[in-house]
Amino acid sequence: MSFDVTVTIGGEAGQGIQTVGDLLGLVCHGAGLYVMAINDFESRIRGGHSFFQIRISDRPIQAPRRPVHLLVCMDAKTYDLHRHEVVTDGLMLMDEEISASAESAVRLPINALAKQAGGKIMANTVAASACLSLLGAPFDLLTAVLKKQFEKKDPSVAADNIKAADLGFKAAADIAFKWKIPEIFPTKPEGKLLTGAKAFALGSVAADCRFAAFYPMSPATGIIQHLSEFTRDLNLVVEQAEDEIAAINMIIGASFAGARSITATSGGGFSLMTEALGLAGITETPIVVINAQRPGPATGMATRTGQGDLLFVIRAAPDEFPRFVFAPATVEDAFEITQRAFELADKYQTPVVILTDQYLNDSVFVTASTLLIPAAINRYIVTDADLDDPASYKRYALASDGVSPRALPCNGRTLVMVSGNEHRPDGHSSEAIDVRASMVDKRNAKL
Repeated sequence: MSFDVTVTIGGEAGQGIQTVGDLLGLVCHGAGLYVMAINDFESRIRGGHSFFQIRISDRPIQAPRRPVHLLVCMDAKTYDLHRHEVVTDGLMLMDEEISASAESAVRLPINALAKQAGGKIMANTVAASACLSLLGAPFDLLTAVLKKQFEKKDPSVAADNIKAADLGFKAAADIAFKWKIPEIFPTKPEGKLLTGAKAFALGSVAADCRFAAFYPMSPATGIIQHLSEFTRDLNLVVEQAEDEIAAINMIIGASFAGARSITATSGGGFSLMTEALGLAGITETPIVVINAQRPGPATGMATRTGQGDLLFVIRAAPDEFPRFVFAPATVEDAFEITQRAFELADKYQTPVVILTDQYLNDSVFVTASTLLIPAAINRYIVTDADLDDPASYKRYALASDGVSPRALPCNGRTLVMVSGNEHRPDGHSSEAIDVRASMVDKRNAKL
């Protein structure tokens, strides 16, 4: 008999809903199961309604599934909004302090147990452990996950959370629940838990990205947050700019100096970047831009998923110049395509745009393999040794394939002259009609 269960945890923003979901995912994956989770939240720091839905199966899965078998209500609104999703013989858990008419819900002293363990802040740990108790997960695995989660904090934090987990686990031990984790699985997952945002960050690191600039805009912010985790151990700089215009101009400057560079934003931020995208196009500067789409126009729905920007990014910026546009479908795609984006940006000296959305960015998947294999890195940069006459180097020398030799500034005897105006092969501005025609043809010959 196959095992396929969906658990939904709902509450207000700030109640640690995602923490509950993360614990469930890590423990169930560690127990030999496949998981897939979606994260749904409103555009606010506190209040509103958020929920984390996790599907747990003994077979590979790539999408959420309803109905819900276990619903955990951290507030009354969750019960009102999601109770109709629960199967007939499913279970609804609710804290006993919530004053709501919910006769079909099983009451559990979630907040009281959290206070007993050391503080109400650990109510999410109590809720997670209660869920795992109902599912029949091993408590020692939950303990190991909690120790790993809090290993960089004071030892008392892990100890208090383990105490809270123990109280929640025991409190739910006698509650009947039909669906239990099987002891024998048809297949065991070889891969790792990964969100799209982290996959984009890992792909950037694997591609030897050295500079990232951004202005926070959901649902893209997670990509840069994950990238920033590597700054202490790698030769990588992550800069928060004052706005999206500054962010893309920063990466153009960094790339001009030789650093592989990336920015991430959403549709509204990308709209502000379009003039600078044209600057990268005419100066033939390789950059990578990730547009994590959300519904628009204007502010639209800041934390929801959307896929409406394709035609926009294909034509964004005045006139025309070659660009690559990718739209990965899986976390493996996100990792591999990000590397390919840097490769193509360098090889063809042109911008590359990657389209993603909130669903891929924020959802949790299990990769098909434990290994995410980095691709070979080619920089396509010339030095004095590669040139017959470095002193006469022309940055935009005409070439049949449109790709001119790319040297870096202040790197030998070559003078690297670039201009955001139309320019001659040596980089100096020109309005001559024959120069204009030859440069347009040169750029468009790349693709």
